[in-house]
Amino acid sequence: MKSLRTLLFTIAAALPLAGCTNPYLDGFTGRAGVPLPKDAPVAVIGANRADPLQMRSFDSAMTDAEAGQERLGSSTIISATPLRDSAAADAGRQLGATLVLYNFAYLDSTVERDTQSFRRYNSSDGGYEYERRSHDSTRHWYEYRAYFFKAKAD
Repeated sequence: MKSLRTLLFTIAAALPLAGCTNPYLDGFTGRAGVPLPKDAPVAVIGANRADPLQMRSFDSAMTDAEAGQERLGSSTIISATPLRDSAAADAGRQLGATLVLYNFAYLDSTVERDTQSFRRYNSSDGGYEYERRSHDSTRHWYEYRAYFFKAKAD
């Protein structure tokens, strides 16, 4: 458990350096197709791995997709930001996928302390004082696995 927390903390520290991109694209491995137009429809099916009913539907959709479509690749990422269907659809469009299947699982939580320092004018003596304030924030970490498909070429 300690090594998982260390890994999550390392990832959290690296995320601000990564910039603002779609996490599904950052974790993608495979062969991307031709990007789709911005308004092209992309079907998205998501499931929580902790819910057996959702996973049964997900597994059925995955079986159907593998039988009838070409798999472009997959993406595995760890995120403290809940990823919505719109992020999966946007990644699908950029990869040329018309179907995105993803599932997620809760991993762990981390508590991070943020400390801010600032100068404050003291009107009684005309000087400046430095103050520090701290607050804790909890981040909940999830692992996402996404699979990108497109129609098979005839």
